[in-house]
Amino acid sequence: MDMFVYVNDRDLVLTERLIADFPQDFGVLFIHFGTTDGMGHVYGWMSSQQFSVLYRADEALGNLLAELDARGLRDETWIIITADHGGHDTTHGSSLSEDMTIPWIVSGPGVQPKVLTTQVYTMDTAATATFMLGLPIPPEWDGVPIYEAFGLPILKQSTACQ
Repeated sequence: MDMFVYVNDRDLVLTERLIADFPQDFGVLFIHFGTTDGMGHVYGWMSSQQFSVLYRADEALGNLLAELDARGLRDETWIIITADHGGHDTTHGSSLSEDMTIPWIVSGPGVQPKVLTTQVYTMDTAATATFMLGLPIPPEWDGVPIYEAFGLPILKQSTACQ
């Protein structure tokens, strides 16, 4: 890791700081928009307060994508958008579908734009990123790359329990 920056602020401020000091040459850039999770815990999942910060996170992501476009990097950049969990009321961790369902979007070189039929689990995100970077996937990992996103045959699916 070349650099780690923790910004305890709103998603738009985080993205503004990133754009102002955009890395000239990066291999992997990880950005976590944590405000939406915090608002879910305080005000409840799917509350108007959480939707308000989801709107801002979407705006922050749009600003980042616009910066990648302006730098001519968007077509050569893989992007994974996801969440670590869903939630209900002001909590999570159960086997309810509200807790287990997350967004999972991938784009970039070689990605086929389409709705996936493969069941995606959170642990598949790391395996997919590892696959995209051409790195070996440790055999002890439960997650597997979402090959379908690249138009490849599904070799193996995660067998995680929900």
